[in-house]
Amino acid sequence: MSLAREISWYLDADKTGGPNPLLDGKKSYTSSDRISLIEGNVLKLKLFFRRRGVAFAESTAVQLSAPVLKLGAKRSDKMDKSGSVFQVDEFVAAGDNDDLHYEGTLNLNVNSVHDAFESGEKSITVFVDIEHQNVGNTERCTWRVVATILRNAYTAGNPPSASEPPYPSASDIVVRTLSYIVPIDSGADRITMADLGLPSAPARVLYSIRKPGSESDNIFAILEDDTITADGFSFSLSATPPSAGYKLDVLVIL
Repeated sequence: MSLAREISWYLDADKTGGPNPLLDGKKSYTSSDRISLIEGNVLKLKLFFRRRGVAFAESTAVQLSAPVLKLGAKRSDKMDKSGSVFQVDEFVAAGDNDDLHYEGTLNLNVNSVHDAFESGEKSITVFVDIEHQNVGNTERCTWRVVATILRNAYTAGNPPSASEPPYPSASDIVVRTLSYIVPIDSGADRITMADLGLPSAPARVLYSIRKPGSESDNIFAILEDDTITADGFSFSLSATPPSAGYKLDVLVIL
């Protein structure tokens, strides 16, 4: 499992030129959340164009007819200034049926984003226009969303480098888990799980015992802390199982 560097915006297809077109996911009502971005991020942007349903019914996907979709942003207080704070010049259709959407790369690791901040500013507000154009750009319709760009604390406001911004590896931010089901022999008073070959001693071990039926005796397991290693660990049982069919469920968190 790896971290997906992507964001999704759901847009009311019928709200061009109007107030906030953002929907709350695939729901049919307007989102109250404001878009927040961070200087320096590079993300896959997914645009979902949706048509509202009746009452509380989910919205439905809308396929764009014209071939060109573009996105550009300017500071809300400097709309007369030439040039964009950021832009996306290419989107491609992806997904199908109710998951139909349009994908592009939102690159905030560019000088135009860095230069948009004035001295001492920690955030700026931008108008983001999403344009659906015909081939010659003689006809278009536009959706506008309001977004906040926050100054990146990690770079301390330094201009972006040419390389991809540093990011923790998936192994640093994704928790890895392993699960086991261990049959318990009748008459056993202890369970040892050995030769697991884990990369390190577990950070946590979660466990429970399943009994064969509702009328079976209750038995509890107790993890022996001094036995926990990367190779395995042991449990003491509160009583010996009177019959077969008892199982120990174990979840190891590394």
